[in-house]
Amino acid sequence: MVKKLFSKINDFGRAFTPSKFAGIIKMTFTSELSLAQASKKAKEVKILVNANFNRSIGHSDQAVVLKEIPVGTSVEAVHIALSEFRSIKSIKMQLVELWQKAVVEFD
Repeated sequence: MVKKLFSKINDFGRAFTPSKFAGIIKMTFTSELSLAQASKKAKEVKILVNANFNRSIGHSDQAVVLKEIPVGTSVEAVHIALSEFRSIKSIKMQLVELWQKAVVEFD
């Protein structure tokens, strides 16, 4: 249902269900216009919208979550790879099964 409703919106990234939060579908969009269109469509079909969800789970609008990073990749390697794009405020890495996950917050 979600894919059918939102995939026709330009700049629709993806939709997934965070395992820590039952009953929540998190969607990503690459522009403010597409986010506004999705919010309008969600309200039309009576889906509750929380545009501040990232902040409520500890990620800011200036954060990127990287998944499936090979084990053994250092924080320094992630920092070097991403610092060419913007100044990095913090990097938090954790082991998830056979991979690592990093939350990179930019200034």
